[in-house]
Amino acid sequence: MGLSTLLALCLSAPVSAGDVGTTVKAFGEPLAGSPQPDAAGSRQLEESDWIAEPFDAVLLQGEGAEPASQFQVARADAAGNWSPWIDARPKRFPGRRFWAKAVFPDARPGRLRVRVNGPASMVRFFAIETFRSAEREDPSIARPRNMTPPPPELTAPEPELYDRAAWGAKPPREEYSIHVPEKFTQHHTAGKYTSTLQESLAEIRFIQDFHQTGRGWSDVGYHYLVDGAGRIFRGRPIDARGAHVRGFNEGNIGISLLGNYHPPYDDAMTPAQREAVRRLGAWLRDRYGIQPSVLRGHRDYNPRTDCPGDLTYALLPELRRAIEATPGPIMAALRRLRLERLPGIFSEPAR
Repeated sequence: MGLSTLLALCLSAPVSAGDVGTTVKAFGEPLAGSPQPDAAGSRQLEESDWIAEPFDAVLLQGEGAEPASQFQVARADAAGNWSPWIDARPKRFPGRRFWAKAVFPDARPGRLRVRVNGPASMVRFFAIETFRSAEREDPSIARPRNMTPPPPELTAPEPELYDRAAWGAKPPREEYSIHVPEKFTQHHTAGKYTSTLQESLAEIRFIQDFHQTGRGWSDVGYHYLVDGAGRIFRGRPIDARGAHVRGFNEGNIGISLLGNYHPPYDDAMTPAQREAVRRLGAWLRDRYGIQPSVLRGHRDYNPRTDCPGDLTYALLPELRRAIEATPGPIMAALRRLRLERLPGIFSEPAR
């Protein structure tokens, strides 16, 4: 969808929530993995650390759920009193991917327990998050902006990618709000790592449903998603404000790696993914004047998240340097001219 089409949309449309969740942890690390047998004949994850941010909604996502698997959650108050178990209704996808959501009657801080009844031997959770189900992002940040981006002359084309039709995107549930890109943020999806095209297409469809139906957002929150083979997939149109960094979505382009790059999963960023992020960053620099120095990790904006994972976050300085070192379109054209047509003019002086 181009800028002219997006400008025709109503700018006063409701704003979708963005980055509203708190990552649930146990002993300081994300609560994830496979549940273990308990005395009641079910399987449970270990009890979570104290969650200080009041919540009523719990989102679980993982893989391995059988049709007969049932998910439940319970919440404890500061005195250690546990609520009754409530159902987290699962939604199942190809490849045994699932997400499940539970909503308590009210929002309050507490500890969390998660259990699985029925077949659970192969279930593993990638991530669990809590949030207020009614929370919406403040629409006051949708302030009027200069909607004219820099001229495209002498700008390298956008890196080759799979568009929304290629991965089977559903339409947004609400009209997009328009913005002009001015910074970008690195994420990971904290979900399944993929490397084959078919796995990646299925996982992105899962993520869109998880964001639209589970979190209640208008669309997938990111602008770009990158799989382990370095393939780039379009999420939201670049001229549409995303839902990936709460309170800082205006002008912020979200780039997310498919997978979980944090303990206990520790997926490693591949050279192909680094190259894809470099190409995206260089294009954003040349097209919109976004400097590599403004590349941030999600956790730089939100201390409640580990995103983009320790392994990716440690590579951000290297990514900034790689983007900075990428020749701009004019220098690249001169280099091609030097190599193809006028090698003598641009040759190194004799020593």
